[in-house]
Amino acid sequence: MVSCPGCPSARTGFDEVTGLPILGNPPFPFSDPITSFTGRFLDSNYTRDHQGPFRTARAFKAVINPVTNRIYIHMGSAVAAYNLNTFFTRLETRESLVSALQGYPGNSRGNDLPEYWLKWDKFFYAESRLTGWYTPIVDGQERLYGFDWDDRGFIYMAYSLFGWGIALDDGLSDGSLMLSQKQLQGDGFTPQEIITFKTSGNQYYAIVGPNSLKTMRLYNTTDAKNPIRSSFDPPRMFGMAKSANGDRVAGITVDGHLLIYASDTLAQGGAPLVDIAANGAGAGYKFVTTDGTNFYGVARLQGGKLGVNILTRGSTGLFNDNLIVTNKFMEPYAARWGSGYLAVNGMALGGSDNGEYVTENIHLFKVAGGALEEVNFDNYFYKHYVRNSANYSKPGKAGIYGAIPYRHGSKLYLIVSGFSLGDVYQIKSDDAITVEVTSPTATNTFYGDTISVIARTASAATPQKSVAWDFGNPEAGVSNTIPGGATGQ
Repeated sequence: MVSCPGCPSARTGFDEVTGLPILGNPPFPFSDPITSFTGRFLDSNYTRDHQGPFRTARAFKAVINPVTNRIYIHMGSAVAAYNLNTFFTRLETRESLVSALQGYPGNSRGNDLPEYWLKWDKFFYAESRLTGWYTPIVDGQERLYGFDWDDRGFIYMAYSLFGWGIALDDGLSDGSLMLSQKQLQGDGFTPQEIITFKTSGNQYYAIVGPNSLKTMRLYNTTDAKNPIRSSFDPPRMFGMAKSANGDRVAGITVDGHLLIYASDTLAQGGAPLVDIAANGAGAGYKFVTTDGTNFYGVARLQGGKLGVNILTRGSTGLFNDNLIVTNKFMEPYAARWGSGYLAVNGMALGGSDNGEYVTENIHLFKVAGGALEEVNFDNYFYKHYVRNSANYSKPGKAGIYGAIPYRHGSKLYLIVSGFSLGDVYQIKSDDAITVEVTSPTATNTFYGDTISVIARTASAATPQKSVAWDFGNPEAGVSNTIPGGATGQ
């Protein structure tokens, strides 16, 4: 059973008729290639929408900043920061979650059940009185719609009705509020998208928008306390991504084109290096992500199939594209690359995946040599977070908002943002080696029998790996260890 560390025992199931926790029904079970449930960093499954003092925490997306060794989680209308060196171990050791009443002093949920989250290392919440931000009271739930980071530790946030602004993450783990640098608002500007980049002249910029139906705004943010707006407006883009050093920026236009800019050119109002359309009726690019060098454009193709365009950056800085048509029918909502894998979440089209009716789902692909190899979860994420299954509980408010793969040490994780639930799973990776008994069978094994075993990798496409055997049986003498073995033998 997948537990919720730090939460009351019955917070993993939900009866949509009575509105009460289901006692006795376990969550839908996972199986290979998921090897374990690492832990839960957010549970707001039994918490209604509250607009204050702290807006109800929901898991929308996770972003990795390898430069400052942080993971940032879009949690309701706040940005929560965690140290990558401790985030996964805190979950694995089942650190108790804190309630919203403890985690945000002065908070209230009335007679409602509070949400729980993994205690923040740092956070930013615009409506905290300590930020100095002007946050007018207007009916509505979410205020934070997008955020990004730069290599100096600044966090840039698109706060819709509150405008946009910059805060400094000092890298500490004291749980305190990030220090605000600047808030910009006014003239009806309600930003929902934001991305940062850096030019070769070491100038920092932020693209914020939308400014209009067709444009964004561009600011020079080299002085984070005094952003300066550019004299021109770049085209409206969403689902944006940037290279590791910030010298390339990619985004999707309102008409479904995938654009890639050289940062120096973008800062001067120049044309993109790449402008690709997904041809055919109903086709269009929906999101773009990056491994730091290459970009991956995710599209809905004509007929509804999911397409992934791998844009490989050459030595001259230009890109070669390779469109791969998958066998999945999906309207992609988001895509994240991480540690050699591409996670795509969205809505299944036609309601069928491997012969099963499916709505929201996650597909994970291993990216290698310009090709994609699916990691088949047998629709687990749909079955666990979305579907009503007989004899299993269903999280009443959960949905699939995002997923990002990330390798920490030797372990491959999948971080799932499920709206009312934020979960982390360990996934069997190509580096993982499993040992199988090939003979005799388990039911016909007796004391003293000779056992035959074989070592395998998670994927048949993985190159053969060297294996040194140690059977932990010193009585066998030299036969106890066998050097020079290999997987598949």
